[in-house]
Amino acid sequence: MKLTRILTAVSVSVMLASCVEKPEEQPMQPITVTASFGEKLETKTAVKEGGKDMFWDGGDQIKFFYGDKSAQLKSSISSAASSASFNGYFPGAIKFGNDDIYGLYPYSEEATLEGSTITASIPSEQLAVAGSFAKDAAVAVARSGNMVMSFYNVCSGIRFTVNRSDIKSVTLEGNASEALAGKVKITFSGKYPTAKVVSGVQSITLSAPEGKCLQAGKWYYIVTAPVSLSKGFRLTLRTADRYAEKVVSTEVGQVRAYVNSFEAVDDGLMFIKDGETPGEGWESAAEAVQNFYVGWNLAGALESHGIACEYNYKKYPSDKVFAYETGWGYPKVTRELIQTFKDAGFKAIRFPVTWYPFMDDAGNVDEKYMARAQEIVDYIIDCGLYCILDTHHDAGSKDTRWLTAIPADYEKTSARFKFLWKQIATRFAGYGPKLIFQGYNEILDASCNWDNSDAASYAAANKLNQDFVDLVRSTGGNNLYRNLMVSVYAGSTSELSLKSFVLPNDSVQGHLMADVHSYAPYRFAYNQSDASQDEKEFLEYGATEINTRLKRVYDNLVQKGIPCILGEFGAVDKNNNYERAKQAYAYVATATKYNMPTFIWYGLMEKADRETLTWSSIDIRDAIFAARRGEAMPARTDAKEVCTENELAHAYMTNVTYKDGDYSYSSMSSYYNASGYTSPRRDHPLPVTLNWTCSKSLSSQSLTVTDGSNFTKTYSLQSSDRSLKVWNLVPGVTYSYTVSGTTSSGSETIASGRVRPTGQLRMIYAPSLYNVRDIGGWASSYKDSKGKALKVAYGRIFRGGEMDSGRSITEADKAVLLNDLGIGAEMDFRADADLPGITGSALGSSVTFNRYSTSSYSNASGNSSIAKDFSFIYEQVKAGKNVYMHCAGGADRTGTMAFVLEAVLGLSESDLSKEFELTSFYIWRSRIEGEKYDYATMLKTFKETYGGSTIQESCCNYLIHYGVTEQQLSDFRSLMLNN
Repeated sequence: MKLTRILTAVSVSVMLASCVEKPEEQPMQPITVTASFGEKLETKTAVKEGGKDMFWDGGDQIKFFYGDKSAQLKSSISSAASSASFNGYFPGAIKFGNDDIYGLYPYSEEATLEGSTITASIPSEQLAVAGSFAKDAAVAVARSGNMVMSFYNVCSGIRFTVNRSDIKSVTLEGNASEALAGKVKITFSGKYPTAKVVSGVQSITLSAPEGKCLQAGKWYYIVTAPVSLSKGFRLTLRTADRYAEKVVSTEVGQVRAYVNSFEAVDDGLMFIKDGETPGEGWESAAEAVQNFYVGWNLAGALESHGIACEYNYKKYPSDKVFAYETGWGYPKVTRELIQTFKDAGFKAIRFPVTWYPFMDDAGNVDEKYMARAQEIVDYIIDCGLYCILDTHHDAGSKDTRWLTAIPADYEKTSARFKFLWKQIATRFAGYGPKLIFQGYNEILDASCNWDNSDAASYAAANKLNQDFVDLVRSTGGNNLYRNLMVSVYAGSTSELSLKSFVLPNDSVQGHLMADVHSYAPYRFAYNQSDASQDEKEFLEYGATEINTRLKRVYDNLVQKGIPCILGEFGAVDKNNNYERAKQAYAYVATATKYNMPTFIWYGLMEKADRETLTWSSIDIRDAIFAARRGEAMPARTDAKEVCTENELAHAYMTNVTYKDGDYSYSSMSSYYNASGYTSPRRDHPLPVTLNWTCSKSLSSQSLTVTDGSNFTKTYSLQSSDRSLKVWNLVPGVTYSYTVSGTTSSGSETIASGRVRPTGQLRMIYAPSLYNVRDIGGWASSYKDSKGKALKVAYGRIFRGGEMDSGRSITEADKAVLLNDLGIGAEMDFRADADLPGITGSALGSSVTFNRYSTSSYSNASGNSSIAKDFSFIYEQVKAGKNVYMHCAGGADRTGTMAFVLEAVLGLSESDLSKEFELTSFYIWRSRIEGEKYDYATMLKTFKETYGGSTIQESCCNYLIHYGVTEQQLSDFRSLMLNN
């Protein structure tokens, strides 16, 4: 959630004027107040779009005080302006220098001046104005001893946006019941006013105009008294028949002349029907458990604690939070890491947090640590995943544990436990249903027994579960009906532990779930002190043991109506990934049979692999999903995944999503203008770097890469080489590589392995060429005969810049295009005016060449050039030839052609915009800039000229208009789309 502050300014000068209509009362003196900018610290009455420029508005009125008399002055402007005149009549003469003159906006008949104190009112019912303040809500005052007056803000406020388009009102309340509006007395401290509420109202409601709703994405302002909200605030959002509450639990300083900003305040909220019991409109625990699908434990991050973290803290004494988060050798958690799991198909992440290193003796949690935990929770929620937030190594078997099931310590433990959860629950009270709290992790008795304990210790564990539920419900907000997770003693699957578990009583029904853990078989899951007892192979008895354990959970919990998850399972790495994958498959398949979602602990993305977003074991990942889908155990892969999108491109592809139909803005600027970025070139990909070791003396060496079917390439190496950068591999394809060397004994294999490039975007590395990329990889709206989503195929159509003129193609470039990409046809969109006399391909006579100049942007829709070029490209793809299409820079004409091709292939308008903008990484400017680059007009022209409910239909209608048949369009999709 972003927080911004807005500073604005205004000053006013006063002079005599004429030409105004006199009222009947006499004697009256005509006066004119002229308002203009002064210090840039204050606001006037209307906000221009963007929130920075403030203006007086047409119809504004101010109250003018002098001595014991006042006057009503009206503005003479008809619309918002940076300066304005206010005209009226004052009952008597004004003698400057004797008494101060005071001014008040907005005009109020009831407002008074007593001595130097103005009494006015801040309304508690305010009318919503998109992009500005409610009319007559923002109180401002002025004091002067001469003809010039400066108005200063009295009020503060918040501004917010919503994503929904059916919200009719928003009510603001302070969590500490602060007075936000009502009668205020205003005095001056120096030249600045101070306000004190003397007859207050604790809530302010901002309502849309009659019959209307707030507009999605627009800023709306609630004007308040300058009262600090010490415990945060609550927003109640109402539609015609539903409501939801957004709670901000941290202090918010409502300072005069400042506006605090909150974007998308309705994001993630569950709207409840009026009159409905809280919780009825929320997803039940049983529903949530089903929607978890498969999950992952975010291990090694904020669960870290102990000696390694303390040692790391000595290295980073100024940042304890960072020192502990990275203390176990894992990099800082990033949003991109979470997005990688989302993209892979995970639906939930369990977020273990160890709190005790950041709690003082009184139990207060360090603010920086709480903020970091919240930041990671936001990563998870913002990616659309469920987040299970727990207390982790505060329990367990370590000497540092304080959270135990020791009966004699219950009172002390309970008090500290409840205070911790009060802080956590209050902090997250406004979060929606995708955040689940888990009270404790693996709680143990005095003897640290794992499987079975005694009745008193089981009772203590159950009482702490009850304390947790009661405490969370008491914090209010969305916590009244949040789904909560309670744990079986030790997470155990033993018969006694399961039978001793008691589900807590709850104030709402159906919002509790249980958690168990299992690591079996033990000798396989963990390293043994006696190496001879270690098992690296997942044997048949392991699957039997897993079934026995989970069947007990099903019989004692699930079958009795208690939703349950397998919150942890897995096995440590013994260089046996495929065997670990077999164990994962057995766990997920068995748990699915018993109606339990699973959360794996070990094996998916370990330590440094998180920095490169590399799957530590594709076999384990694929086994999990195959088991969940009811498919057979996948064949061995053991491929290392490597993201080949460069840093800027990956961030852009991951973070940017445009709204269909809105072309008023571009998000590209922060990426193509990113400071400090040097390598690789912005329009180049990253290589797949293969490394190997060899202690033998070699006289020669080579490396062969193959996908097993369509691609095989052998690289000659120096005998001393131990790494190689391989470029332009296809994302999602698993490649095998083999390093061969010649020793004194003859030829032998030095190393081998598998690698899988990741990242949707396939930029192409050709040393002297610019802006070359594959148009494949984008999601299509079309589906196959079984309803499975399709994507644009890689390796069939490439777009880029020219290969001659100022960019003479080199032999290395030719090798890339001919050998790596298999280019068999070239489509040149340039005219003779660009470069006359070109009649063949720069790649040689083996490449079919066509040169037909085309138009770009909105000009393209009015002639047949794009349709003719489409026909050539279609025929080449149909003939099995990969096509390279280009103009001079590969930007405008090429971009327009790519736009039409991709629209025909079913890309969304958001993805069409993103693909079009990627050329910015080459030409260093945004490709969506309104009039200069007429992208928005192009879409509008296609739609208006050729009709259709979508841009896909419009582009197809255009091509058909110029002679392309529907059958050709269908065939083109068949050639270009796959799953």
